Amino acid sequence: MTVLRNSCSKSETSALKAKQVETMEPSPKQFLSQPDAEESPFKPRLSIKESLKKCSEESPKSETKPKKNSKWETFPVAQWQDAVYKNRAYFGQLCTDTSQFITEFAEDIKLGGSRVSLIEVGCGTGEFIRDMSDSFRVAVGLDFNPMFIEYCKTQTPKGKESRERYVQGDACQLVKEMKRYFPKKEGLLWNDTRIVACVGNTIGIIPQEMKQKVYEQMFDLAGETGIVVMAYWSAAWFGDAVQNFYHANPDLCGAFTGDGIDLKTTTLKTPSGYCTHWTSVEEARGVMEGLGAEIISIKAMGKGVLIAARRLPKQHRPEVSVLPQVFTAVDAAPEEKKEEKKPEAKEEGTSEKKNSKWETFPVAQWQDAVYTNRAYFGQLCTDTSNFITNIAETIKLNGSRVSLVEVGCGTGEFVRDIAGNFRVAVGLDFNPMFIEYCSQQVPKSRQHQERYVRGDATKLVEEMEQHFPKKDGLLWNDTRIVACVGNTIGIIPQEMKAKVYEQMLELAGENGVVIMAYWSAAWFGDAVQNFYHANPKLCGPFTGECINLETCTLKTPSGYCTHWTSVQEARDVMEGFGAEIISIKSMGKGVLVAARKLKAEM
Repeated sequence: MTVLRNSCSKSETSALKAKQVETMEPSPKQFLSQPDAEESPFKPRLSIKESLKKCSEESPKSETKPKKNSKWETFPVAQWQDAVYKNRAYFGQLCTDTSQFITEFAEDIKLGGSRVSLIEVGCGTGEFIRDMSDSFRVAVGLDFNPMFIEYCKTQTPKGKESRERYVQGDACQLVKEMKRYFPKKEGLLWNDTRIVACVGNTIGIIPQEMKQKVYEQMFDLAGETGIVVMAYWSAAWFGDAVQNFYHANPDLCGAFTGDGIDLKTTTLKTPSGYCTHWTSVEEARGVMEGLGAEIISIKAMGKGVLIAARRLPKQHRPEVSVLPQVFTAVDAAPEEKKEEKKPEAKEEGTSEKKNSKWETFPVAQWQDAVYTNRAYFGQLCTDTSNFITNIAETIKLNGSRVSLVEVGCGTGEFVRDIAGNFRVAVGLDFNPMFIEYCSQQVPKSRQHQERYVRGDATKLVEEMEQHFPKKDGLLWNDTRIVACVGNTIGIIPQEMKAKVYEQMLELAGENGVVIMAYWSAAWFGDAVQNFYHANPKLCGPFTGECINLETCTLKTPSGYCTHWTSVQEARDVMEGFGAEIISIKSMGKGVLVAARKLKAEM
């Protein structure tokens, strides 16, 4: 574990792999490097296999209990390479964006008549420096791990030894380290405009008490004519990464549960000792300005926040530079009044009398939730409507009339949007105020085509028979599409779900189709942060321990409970009820399934 590591291409997380890390808060003294012996000449480039073998053989092997933090100093190259692979898979575009961001600054400086050198703080196994070195007079990678530095040297191609350099050293003494390896009298590095970079969110895992020193050393090294470039991992992607990067790859930071997740500060702390912080644009801006730097450029680019800054002349700097405390936009938002409801799905997960809170949920509050929901799930709403409409069109082309029944219609947005495609479109909900509101919104010309019924989804067939007598033929003479959209099924209590599924399949019959629109498990982490936590009125305020990444389930103190579904789980559910899947699609934030009841074998 260390402060000195990471490029855009190597995983911030892997350096602290589970069981490899003891603490995230070492004493700065323990990061001081010992004077190296004279650097050995660069060797011919070896294959990765040969290099890994060589670095392993030459690395120091302590037979006594290692000093605190020595685990980073002896972190294996092969283990790091595995992390690089995972990191590239998740952050590939950000790696490209970071390289381009820095290269463009280098080109502009050169066009102005200056030569440019690059220093990367925390270079790991050198992926970033190797990709970038051709754009600089000299590109220097610094890391505290001697095995990493040895590996980097073996990967330096012949002829590039003077341009691509790697040194073992301490980021808290960055200027001193560079003076040791690049004597000022020789001019190399010091006669150039210097770009000093820390990429791949390396800064995000540095202990808080050491960060200011590292920042100050980077600015000291860049000087008034140089540039400091930081590549943070974006706070907006923290929830997604917690699920799809960290939790999906427990070898990177150790296994963890929801109580290690802090959505307010976008910080993850795992039992292994690993700690990472993801940064918002505003926080990045506050850090640079707090250090008395002028921001040249700041950009939110995909999963990253890229910032270039320069040190202001002494007369324009604040008297005292103070690194701000961890801050995100979420911190500034006042906690909203606890509510029980959420978007385009209905609150059922309470310990009260069945459906009591949902039965009296206010229309105005629901309308606000619908607006929030549409903002986050807009494309999925469109995809769901298209998915159902296409199936209806196919049925009509085959000579049948089609009707729609939506289970849990809320205030009717979905039925109103899609009713024109059906002989009759029926919305069912348990809340009488919602049904009254929906009925008032129906134009006179569509009163026979767009219908709303108050009823119980666990008695769906009985409710439809009561409101649409079979002798009249309406609904019953048609092919029926029975739909449950907007993840309504995801908040229905577990003990009720089987009955609802069975009733939907029974109502559809052997000739009809059941359609489920789930919210995708792959987006659960992102939604926990950017949908639920960002809108506490939807489900009430909550903290990390309410999040279950294993089951993609959120349970909040208000009683709200929601589950997000994977493609495989959706398939298993339908097949578990003896249904045949007609179509199953992962579409953005949703999983859409069309299935039919299999005919009973004679």
